[in-house]
Amino acid sequence: MKIFYKKYELIFVLLFPLVVFILTFFLNWHINYLASLFLMFGVPSLFLSFQNKEKVSKITKFSLMVSIPIAFIFELVSFGDQSWTVPQSMLPWRLFGFIPFEDLLWQFFTVYLIIMFYECFCRQKFQPLLFNRIKIMNVLLYSAMVIVMLIFTLNNSLISPSYAFLWLGLIFFPIQIIIFLFRRPDLVRPLIKVQIFFFYLHTMFELIGIKWSHWLFPGKHYIGWVNILSMHFPLEEFIFVMCIGAMAACVYYEYFANKRYL
Repeated sequence: MKIFYKKYELIFVLLFPLVVFILTFFLNWHINYLASLFLMFGVPSLFLSFQNKEKVSKITKFSLMVSIPIAFIFELVSFGDQSWTVPQSMLPWRLFGFIPFEDLLWQFFTVYLIIMFYECFCRQKFQPLLFNRIKIMNVLLYSAMVIVMLIFTLNNSLISPSYAFLWLGLIFFPIQIIIFLFRRPDLVRPLIKVQIFFFYLHTMFELIGIKWSHWLFPGKHYIGWVNILSMHFPLEEFIFVMCIGAMAACVYYEYFANKRYL
């Protein structure tokens, strides 16, 4: 019976975003950034949360802890290089004058759904409590966020490097993945499973966003461009968001939030 429900849950999180993608991308159902975010990430998150209530508290706490500092660091450091921009937001105000509410919500929902998917389909035993190593992560990430905020407020040109998207991705993602999986090769398969799903999901979400101009890439410093179904976006977006982003989130989660691994 448990296996049946897991297959049912997996089918839903696979098919629902696909239906939304077909309606919005191919049948020209025009939705805004917030609606796309809710349909592609929010609905699957709510569905899995309802089916797995015992996992909600821990995953919510972790997702908030990691998404807030990461979101602000990426937004502030990339501002000067114009790595990306959101032309329209549902709210009339933006944090620091340019950060839309949708970007922060995207960061949270992305992490939440990644970890919920990982716990539901790739992990055998759930640990309901956050391991105390999470305090180390919080000190590191929130200290970095505060420093970036102070520097940005005083003189944002001091943290506006060329190729900001590239540098941010390299600092926060591949190094941690390589070191962790070198020490724990037994986790390669479950992390790849998560990444395959989120490559599928993020690809559709990216194409919807570009088609309806939910975000733009006006900067000049990218290492290359990717073309899928006549939609163009930076190679950095493809690598760090679509190809390794989910693995990075799971690595942070396994190392800082769980006492023991699989």
